[in-house]
Amino acid sequence: MLSTLARAQGFVSGARYRNSTDTRLHAISMMGGAEMFIDGMGYHEVPSSNAVRFQFRDSEFEATGTNFTGPALTENDEFSSETIGGKLAYTSPSIEELINVPIDQLW
Repeated sequence: MLSTLARAQGFVSGARYRNSTDTRLHAISMMGGAEMFIDGMGYHEVPSSNAVRFQFRDSEFEATGTNFTGPALTENDEFSSETIGGKLAYTSPSIEELINVPIDQLW
């Protein structure tokens, strides 16, 4: 599972599904497509200027501290973001899209 959504600069206080107001998102599916808000501060006011980084937990990557920069925000993400108010909308990528390795080669 992917965890610890963070921006290269700034502070992230949590993440939640877009249709939720109080549930914190601690991990996401490897299939991708989860629409979420990443709550925080210090975001660039232009949503597309922000990057989302993923850090793995409970995997061989965690021991190495490896993390990955996710794909750019989609048009829908940019429209739904309110970065000045501390909300960055993001649609999670699939594991294949994130690390550029076909899923059948991961195991």
